[in-house]
Amino acid sequence: MASSSRTQRFFELIEFAKEKQISKPDQWAEKQEEKEYQEQESEKQRQDSEKRMQLEEKKLQDAEKQRQHEKEKMEFEKQNKENKESIPTQGHSNMFDKYRLMNKISAFNENIDNMDSYLIRFEEIATTSGLPEAHWSSSLLTLLTGKAVNICSQVSINERSTYSDIKEALLRQLQKEIL
Repeated sequence: MASSSRTQRFFELIEFAKEKQISKPDQWAEKQEEKEYQEQESEKQRQDSEKRMQLEEKKLQDAEKQRQHEKEKMEFEKQNKENKESIPTQGHSNMFDKYRLMNKISAFNENIDNMDSYLIRFEEIATTSGLPEAHWSSSLLTLLTGKAVNICSQVSINERSTYSDIKEALLRQLQKEIL
């Protein structure tokens, strides 16, 4: 509060005290002014504290997102390593081995997974596993849950047979829901 404003407020309080016939209006006005000042300072401190808490909460959320990202990255690297170790060295590996490798990717969880990231991880594991692209759509459909299943059920049967059509439908519909 500026000095002239405080002085003006002080005189207003003295006038009020005189009107109400308060004894010792100068002392009363001084105490009242100090009380108002303390309340303002207390409010300022509360707001500052609230801002600090919001910043800390944001930092914690960011740290949790980073931790989750690192966890997913480590899981992917582990799966990728396991897939590379599990790929048969024979030129004539059977489809059973390829499908078994695909089982190493967890089902899509709409509460945790981001569809873009999940599809990239799926494609990398499918490629690493040697799964033919012709089988990607059927493999992906077995891993989807929740809204993703509903989206795919709305896609025509012909479009469901191609991975690129399923991917496009999922990304398009989920992007609409975000907006």
